[in-house]
Amino acid sequence: MAHSSRKARVQLKGFGIYLKQVRIGKGLKTQRDLVLKLAERSMVITQALIAQYEMGYVADPDPEILRLISEICAVSHEEMITRLVAEKYGINFGQSKSANLYSVPSAEMLLSGSALQITISLIQK
Repeated sequence: MAHSSRKARVQLKGFGIYLKQVRIGKGLKTQRDLVLKLAERSMVITQALIAQYEMGYVADPDPEILRLISEICAVSHEEMITRLVAEKYGINFGQSKSANLYSVPSAEMLLSGSALQITISLIQK
């Protein structure tokens, strides 16, 4: 029974996998490595929170944490937010049904209309 309740908690699994790939791609082998980099920028959070982000358990990730992760990992903040919006709101940016979230094109190619408004509102929070 506990297993099924855990599965129900996953909100943003694909986005969590993306965050983990970004972290590892930057050479930060552990979540603790990322926590230490964030602390260098005056963002004090726990390894447990990073784990929750990477497992997709945080439905509304903190925009400032995401901005700092994108800077530390040298990835586009717009790309990161676009991936979050795509998964959270089920927006299909013209992908085929078989396309996965990890192949979302760049934010510049995607953002238009309502997707842009959603992204702007998330960034401004």
